[in-house]
Amino acid sequence: MRTVALYELLPFAVSIIGSEEKGFRGAAVDSRVCGEGSLFAALPGERTDGHRFIPELIAGGVRAFLIARSFADENKERLNGWVKNDGAAFLVAEDVLETLQSAAEWYLSLMPQVRRIGITGSSGKTTVKELTAAVLGRRYRVAYTKGNLNSEIGLPLVAFSVDPDDEIAVFEMGINRPGEMDVLTRIVRPQTAVITNITSAHAGMFPDGDGLVREKMKIFSRAGGGLTAFVNRNDGNRPLYGTVYPGTYIEYGFGVTPDVEAVENLGYGGWRLRIGGEEAETPLFGRYNLENICAAVAVGRAFGLSDEEIAGGIASVRGVGFGRGCLKNGRVFVIEDCYNANPGSMAAAVELFRETPSEGRRIFVAGAMRELGARSDEYHRELGCRTAAAGFDAVLFYGNEAAAAFEAFEAAGGRNGFFTADFDVLKDRLVAEAKDGDRVLLKGSRGLRLERLEAVLE
Repeated sequence: MRTVALYELLPFAVSIIGSEEKGFRGAAVDSRVCGEGSLFAALPGERTDGHRFIPELIAGGVRAFLIARSFADENKERLNGWVKNDGAAFLVAEDVLETLQSAAEWYLSLMPQVRRIGITGSSGKTTVKELTAAVLGRRYRVAYTKGNLNSEIGLPLVAFSVDPDDEIAVFEMGINRPGEMDVLTRIVRPQTAVITNITSAHAGMFPDGDGLVREKMKIFSRAGGGLTAFVNRNDGNRPLYGTVYPGTYIEYGFGVTPDVEAVENLGYGGWRLRIGGEEAETPLFGRYNLENICAAVAVGRAFGLSDEEIAGGIASVRGVGFGRGCLKNGRVFVIEDCYNANPGSMAAAVELFRETPSEGRRIFVAGAMRELGARSDEYHRELGCRTAAAGFDAVLFYGNEAAAAFEAFEAAGGRNGFFTADFDVLKDRLVAEAKDGDRVLLKGSRGLRLERLEAVLE
């Protein structure tokens, strides 16, 4: 990554306290991962204020900071002491986040030779990002979003990780409120865009049923007629895209992307595939991951990669991080799919759990789906009916919103169902229910932290 001097960011800020020549490489908002030589952006958080960590970061060798004007005005003597005694320097801003975003936009503008790919969707975007980066990395030098740094806070940090020697940068772009995609596209200005799907995730944060669709579609808004867009044939919103934003639209999907064949379904072991004349085995399980794989295959072909390079890239992705279909094979086989949940991903998880053979009993811990707005009860009732039809040995519904799912489950004739909004009660019920050799699926919104149940199943 390129070294940036604080004076280069002064057009987006108010002033600099300390040396204007102070340089940094990379940026962070989490004091735990801010390394020596990085810029620390002191953001207010849900539990604490980032400015509180400045002393310990200085002690650890960090010397470049982005701080709020209000903090600077109230701490002039401390700041001057850090400048004089420790060689620290501070970029002062009216709004730390807005300055970080504008600085990231400027930084990427210095590297017009780096081709930028943006990936969004209601589900699957992290997997598609990992697959796409792995495939393109077989031939090109690729920078890409690490972990889930995909929001208006995380994306600027990823931008500062791009190096002038990189040939392609792959950005995951996630939103949960109106106007957020405007910010992300302003920073990235993707020439290539991928939409995995647009379903009802975070629908409650938008003013009407079409709000989320319109917001995610803005990923196309900055490329003009030079846009290349990859869209899922099975996305019900597909017909809208080309009518709003001009460009080249390439459809992908299993049965649509040429020469991608599922040779063998390995259940929770993944898939054995044939991509053109090459075979690849992937641990990414479920039919929904076939769609994600096809997205990466389509992008790889558009960038000129061979079937051998594409297959090698697909096979190299062994997992996509916490809570996205992690498997724990102990006395009880646990499928930990609790990174997030929406009606589409819930339906896919239920179907896979239903169709995968199990020698033991199948127990589904169905956590609530949050941020669904006025249609929350409707979507939860659909979940209840779906799980009743699946015929699992036990279904434990958890979270206030899941009450509607439990009611629908019982009305539809579901057996051995249970509901609680109390985590300790859920834990006790699961301990009593699960026996050696059983399979347990944990699926729910991130805020429920269903991964806490793993400890009681060991």
